[in-house]
Amino acid sequence: MIGCIGSFQTAHKRLIRWAVDGTWEKILTSVLAAADANDDIDWTGQWTPRSSGPTSTPPAHAKGGGPRW
Repeated sequence: MIGCIGSFQTAHKRLIRWAVDGTWEKILTSVLAAADANDDIDWTGQWTPRSSGPTSTPPAHAKGGGPRW
């Protein structure tokens, strides 16, 4: 990991602590409030992609699934 973040274990413990103490919920609430104030959220539930052009991601295989471990 990047030096300023610390070791993987330190970063993992921090992320878990933030999940337990509600930090992520506070961040999400703040981001949603800011986006709502700027009318960046359509609360009707209708999602439309920003670009209707071709994508670089191929469609999933019909019989696909995830990676085979």
